[in-house]
Amino acid sequence: MFLVSLLFKTIIKQRPIPGSMTEYRGAEAQARVCTEMKELCEIIHDYGKTPSKSLLPPELKDATKVISFGELFTIYTVISDKLVGILLRTRKHQLTFFEGEVLFQKRDDDVPVFLMQPIDDIREYCNNKALQARRSVSPMPN
Repeated sequence: MFLVSLLFKTIIKQRPIPGSMTEYRGAEAQARVCTEMKELCEIIHDYGKTPSKSLLPPELKDATKVISFGELFTIYTVISDKLVGILLRTRKHQLTFFEGEVLFQKRDDDVPVFLMQPIDDIREYCNNKALQARRSVSPMPN
């Protein structure tokens, strides 16, 4: 009985109450992250170089742009201090690729960061994810 009660409480705690401010803030935060992912990819697209396809391993043949982490860090920290977190999120969504678990300033300045999809596809993907997050919120009760 106790186990069932504990399991039920765990399930209930996983989602905010529909229509609550917590649910709204969570959806807005998710939409904001999608926007930051898109902005990071646009910076890589604008400042990166087209990679030489003949020098890339097969798994990176779809890469459209490449930029060193050091250069990206210099550009992006003027905009935001969340580069590494957003970079990890873009990799999770297969928008970027880089070697290693996480990148650190100075130590990994020469590590290439690859943009893995055309920028128009990335914009559409991120805009759809942000819209989906905003639409997932229950209507506020009157």
